Amino acid sequence: MDDVPEHLQKIYLSNALDQVLANPTAAHAWHHLAQHFVACGPQLQQQIVSLLHSNLPADGVVGFMRATFCASMTQQRQYFVEAGKILLKLQPIHLDRILAFLGYAWAKLLGNCENTQAFIADINAYCFPQLIQRCAELLAAAASKQLPARKIEHIKKVAVVGPHLSTTAHAPTRLLLQHAALWMTQGADVRAFSCQDLRITNMPQLFGNGEDFNLYEGDVEQWATLLPQPLSLHLGNTQLGLLRRYANMLEPLAEYDPDLIFFVGMYSPLIEVLFPQRPVLVLGVHALPPVASCDVWLAADASLAGSTENPWSNALSVGAAFPYSWRITLPPHQALNRLNVNVPPDAFILVCVGYRLGQEIAGEWAQRLCQFLAQRPDALLLLLGTADIPDAMQSVDSEQIIALGNQENVAGILDCCDIYLNPVRMGGGFSVLEAMAASLPVLALADGDGGKKLGEYAQPDLATYFAQLDLLSQDAMLRQQLRTGANHAICADKHAAP
Repeated sequence: MDDVPEHLQKIYLSNALDQVLANPTAAHAWHHLAQHFVACGPQLQQQIVSLLHSNLPADGVVGFMRATFCASMTQQRQYFVEAGKILLKLQPIHLDRILAFLGYAWAKLLGNCENTQAFIADINAYCFPQLIQRCAELLAAAASKQLPARKIEHIKKVAVVGPHLSTTAHAPTRLLLQHAALWMTQGADVRAFSCQDLRITNMPQLFGNGEDFNLYEGDVEQWATLLPQPLSLHLGNTQLGLLRRYANMLEPLAEYDPDLIFFVGMYSPLIEVLFPQRPVLVLGVHALPPVASCDVWLAADASLAGSTENPWSNALSVGAAFPYSWRITLPPHQALNRLNVNVPPDAFILVCVGYRLGQEIAGEWAQRLCQFLAQRPDALLLLLGTADIPDAMQSVDSEQIIALGNQENVAGILDCCDIYLNPVRMGGGFSVLEAMAASLPVLALADGDGGKKLGEYAQPDLATYFAQLDLLSQDAMLRQQLRTGANHAICADKHAAP
């Protein structure tokens, strides 16, 4: 909008606001307003938010559109809470809208929450457990098939179920396929099932913010490289709505008649329907109990053994935790040197990895990192997973930061770096494991997926985190000790054969 004269910008903004107020159920009107909203100053933005609240209803589809618009534009928690509560009452129940909201809110929380407690609190505040249960009740009523009722005495047939299969670079996809392979090596009859929950047709039209975070669909040939033998795989038709996808998936599941449901993920209405019919074992993709009903869930933290703590109220029935540290085997990689990566051979290289770095690199962590880089002109920050420099890092000298986008050979690039930095985020556990496997010194705050991989070596707060960065940046011998000592030992434990 920078090339539009100021007087026209005001007219266009006023017109976009008129269109929303006149037709508040129209997603395209909200999306058009969003384009103009981001160009406004804070005071005008607040006036627009106040105007929307005083002129539009707080419930129904209009209330949800308003809440998701405000959530995206302001990033304020209250609007995510509001959107979740509206969805609980909204009729008719629309699974696509609910699952799209849950996926959107989950992704935002992974980048914005600083620790597990805050993450759990927000999952509950956004009504995740109740919304999942609401979807499950609708699916159960619509389903024409159930698994045959019978007593389970032996585990011979295992249905490996995941919400979404994407590329093998997607850690949950690799997690599911490698565990399907593990079941095969144990002699089980294995089939895999995924409704492809994170491919929702016309997703932007379900929100007032116009965001689209559909995940890539995977390549069957690529998946096969992780399997010791062919795997019978049932995928949902992404041209269909989720209710029909879920209902259709119950047919091959009933025909297969498994002894065990092995769910690799964090939540799914399909699992809630299957839970009363078969034993459910869950392997989550984060370091907290799954938001799913189950008999047993696999916890990387051995101290949780036997715990039956259920942080999701009474909406879901979470079973006992069982200690299980192994997660994935990292793929073989091509060795690289700094010449291959096109970085200075004598630079002090920091690296971050993640698909959401633009959102996650923010706040005080980003400010302190900018200060560190300003004091160390020989330092270089590599960002893997994003092609854009995050807003919070725009002040950094362009010679000191490189956004490399998605990379096939992450491990090869890590080999060329000096320190791995995990931003303040709930996620990042698999990226930390990759860095540990490369024997890099790793910095991560304690109460998150990444920090829990480091255990006692994680930093308790930002002051300690950046003090450790200062120390490591000045002591090459200490970095080398960490490369060959503690981190390597932790990594070996995490990747031990199951």
